[in-house]
Amino acid sequence: MWTRAIIATIVAITLLFTFTPAAKAANRDWLRPGCSWAAQGNWIQACEVWSPANNRNMLVFIQASSAGGDGGLYLLDGAQVGKRDSNWASYSTVPANYADENVTLVMPAGGAGEFYSDWAAPATSSLSSGPQRPMWESFLAYELPGYLQQNFGVSPNRNAIAGVSMGAIPALTLAAHHPDQFRQAHALSGFIDPAMATHVGMIAGFSVAMLINAGAFIWDWWSWNPLEASARALHADPVANAGKLRDGGVDVHVWSGNSHPGPGESYPGSLGPDAISIHGETLINMSTDSFTAKARNQGLNVHRHFGNGLHTWQPWGRYMSDHKGDVLWAIG
Repeated sequence: MWTRAIIATIVAITLLFTFTPAAKAANRDWLRPGCSWAAQGNWIQACEVWSPANNRNMLVFIQASSAGGDGGLYLLDGAQVGKRDSNWASYSTVPANYADENVTLVMPAGGAGEFYSDWAAPATSSLSSGPQRPMWESFLAYELPGYLQQNFGVSPNRNAIAGVSMGAIPALTLAAHHPDQFRQAHALSGFIDPAMATHVGMIAGFSVAMLINAGAFIWDWWSWNPLEASARALHADPVANAGKLRDGGVDVHVWSGNSHPGPGESYPGSLGPDAISIHGETLINMSTDSFTAKARNQGLNVHRHFGNGLHTWQPWGRYMSDHKGDVLWAIG
């Protein structure tokens, strides 16, 4: 009798620990190799991931899925991000908003002015902090997925990607060239038709962004060789990639704001940021409309979203909350 009672107790305790809600959070309770708990909270881990292509560790902020789901949401930053920071992790509402969802958030740190691309050469400007050659696409598409699968259970083929401002173009670029990895792409407040008038504007705009934020010249990325530079420009041009997005079956969403604050939102608060947040978003809206029309003419079913919003984190977080259902439909 006592033996049966002991066995019944053991079975009951086993069932309790197997099926109680505490087990749901267990996937987030432990640190993965190379990771430490991030100051931002929300179960975010700061992970040092070795990159052979970049010949260094790459810092990635990762919020594990709530219950071991194998979907991943990559989040790419704008140009004004610190070398050891992700503004998605530090300033957006997305980690808190997705805290109960069974998908993993993947937030690479740094990359200001580097457009998450593989560069032709190291930065050569005197403003550059060093001669490193960024190899972002190689890292995000070929190296990071293995680490995520091994340590966070993320499938290499079940991912979505979203990028804001500078990160909007590479979100579409990565999805176009790696549709087996990314099922869905969201481009928010980006010049996603950078050659809206001519490629001269594309070159000028990218050059300014890279020089200010990365201390580099655009030819360090695109190459001094005219033929190679042309190929690299087309590689990163969302309009040129519309056919690849279409043929890859990527679910494409684009958003831009109307240069007015949404409910409960505010202007940045000083003349320079105010001007950028208002006038920059106005130009971005034109570029987004142009991309949408050109991509649809190529047969790509673009989901065009528009509404209140400045070039700030407030509407971007609101968008990701409003469209959480789209993300979960793709990878949840």
